[in-house]
This record gives sequence, C-alpha cells and structure tokens, in this order.
Amino acid sequence: MTLEHNAQVVAQGQALPIYDLRTPKFLALLGTYLEQIQQLEDAIYDVFVGTMLPGAEGDALDMLGELVGQPRAGRDDETYKIWISARVMLNSSSGRPPDILGIARTIMPPAGTVLLTEYFPGAFKLELIELPAATTAVQLHDLFNEAKAAGVRIDVAYSALPIGEQFTLGAAAVTPDINVFQGFSDIAQTTGGALAGVV
Repeated sequence: MTLEHNAQVVAQGQALPIYDLRTPKFLALLGTYLEQIQQLEDAIYDVFVGTMLPGAEGDALDMLGELVGQPRAGRDDETYKIWISARVMLNSSSGRPPDILGIARTIMPPAGTVLLTEYFPGAFKLELIELPAATTAVQLHDLFNEAKAAGVRIDVAYSALPIGEQFTLGAAAVTPDINVFQGFSDIAQTTGGALAGVV
C-alpha cells in the first residue's frame, strides 16, 4: 500500500462548489474549515510515515525495535532498520531453510553471498560472505540460534571479505605460489588471506 500526502486540500475543496456558491464569503468560510482538514491530513501523514519502519528514526525506531524484541545494541538508524526487519522475519519463522535464507539475505548487503547446505537429518551450514563490518559473531550466533527449529544444528561460517580475499592454500594445485590475497602469510604478514570465522 502506497500512502500519498495531499498538500492541496484547501485548493481542491474550494474548487468543488457549484458556480452559484462561489461567493468570496462562502469560499473564505470554506477555506477556514479546509485549513483545519489540511492540518489534520499533515498530522496523520507525519504519524503514519514516522511510525512505519522505512520512515522511522530515533525514538520511533527504538519503539518499533522494542515492539518486535530487537535491541538497538548501539546500531545507527539504517543498520537498526535492517535488524528490525530480520527480527520481524525471525518472529514469524518456522525454522525451515527458506526462512533462514530470508533472514540471512535481509542482514546481508546486496553484494554479499548467502549459501545454505542441508545435512540429513537435522543440520545445515549457512555461509555468509562479505558480511557487514559492524556485525559480530555473537550477533550472528544469537540470531540464527533463535531462527532455527528446535533440535536442528546450525553452523554459520562468515567472512567480511569477498571470496577472492579469503584464506586458501593457494590457487595452484601442484606448485606453490605467492599470492597477496591467498594462502598462508609471510613472516612480515604482508601477503596471505584472511581466515573467516565460524559460530
């Protein structure tokens, strides 16, 4: 549903009366009522937009977070909106893989990668690549442990770096190579990949 703000209540209302009623006194009287209706329209629009997640900020956002059970934890408004969206999905989740994927895609940036591998009978691994820098392992652990179904094991592997900069043993299968972004680091730690975390 799209809500549009009407800022022309007075002009539109004064254009409605038939020709015989368009006297200056009647239009002035009508205008005084329509100005009050315009103020009401403005106030309702501000309340509606200010309390919906996309337009909320500050205290209004804190109230929405409290309503769905998502603490702010020092996040800025834009990051907090993402976590509130994820919490809303978590609250309605049944713990199935599509639900977990939806929650993961909500917290990931558009360039990020989400991979889910299921293991019979009740486990799966979730890989999050290029995770937002402000997200911690504890936050991921808490979020996905709440999202999964009871009795299901979940392993979350994550990295804030793109795949090309993650730790690997090297690009060549037979001969060792020196790569600035992959493999073990040298003594000066100027080459080598970054190890991802697992919770």
